[in-house]
Amino acid sequence: MDCDSESVEQTVDVSIEEVSAKRKMTKTSDVWNYFVELPVGVDKKQKAKCSRCGAVRVAGTKNGTGSMKKHLEECIQRSNEDSGQMLLTKSCGALTLSGGKFNHEKFRELIISAMIKHELPFSFVEYEGIREIFQYLHPDIQLVSRNTAKADAIKLYHKEKLRLKRLLENVPGRVSFTSDAWTSLTSDGYICLTAHFIDKDWKLQKRILNFSYMPPPHTGIALSKKFHGFFSDGDSRKKFLVLH
Repeated sequence: MDCDSESVEQTVDVSIEEVSAKRKMTKTSDVWNYFVELPVGVDKKQKAKCSRCGAVRVAGTKNGTGSMKKHLEECIQRSNEDSGQMLLTKSCGALTLSGGKFNHEKFRELIISAMIKHELPFSFVEYEGIREIFQYLHPDIQLVSRNTAKADAIKLYHKEKLRLKRLLENVPGRVSFTSDAWTSLTSDGYICLTAHFIDKDWKLQKRILNFSYMPPPHTGIALSKKFHGFFSDGDSRKKFLVLH
C-alpha cells in the first residue's frame, strides 16, 4: 500500500471519529429525553421528532439543539404534564427548572394559593421543614414570614377581585344572583352571594361574589341592606344594577 492510500484511510478514519464524537456530544443534551432522532431526509438535514406532540425540528450538529429546547418550552402536551416531569439540572447542589429564570413573585403567589386551597395557617411558611425544602429547590429563595404571607393573601384577594369584575363586565347577557343565609352552631349568622351567568361560549358559569358575617335577624329588610352593601363597591354597583 502506498503513502497516498494510507493518508486517505487515515483521513477517513479521523472524519468518522469526529462525526461520532459530535454525535455523542449532541446526544448528551437533556432535550434528547423528549426527542427521537429521525433518518436523514432528501434535504440532507438531521431532524428529530418530539415524543410528546410529534413536531419535527432540525437537530444536526451544525444547528445544535436550540430549536428543540425552544420547542420544549412551547410544547402544549409537555406543559400539561406534572411538574415533576420537567427538565431538571444540577446547579450548586440545588435542583432548578431549566424552563426559565426563577420568579420569586410567582413562587410566593403559588404558595399563598396552596395555603388558601388547603386551609393552611400563615405560619406554614415558617415551618422549619418547609423552609428546608424551599432552600433546597433554590438556594437564593427569599423566605417570608407569616405577616408577609398575610399581606400576600390580601394582595391576591384584590387581584382576583379585579379579575372577577372584568369577567362580569364582559358578560354578554344578564346576571342572576342567589343568596344563602344560615346560622352556625355558635349562633353566628353568615350569608353567601353567588352570581350566575352565561358566558360568550354559551356555558353556564357561577362565581361567589361575597361571603360575609350576617347576624340575626335574617329579615327581608336586613337582607336588602346587606345586598346593597355588597353592590356598593365603586363602579361595579352600576354594572350589577343594570345587569340585574
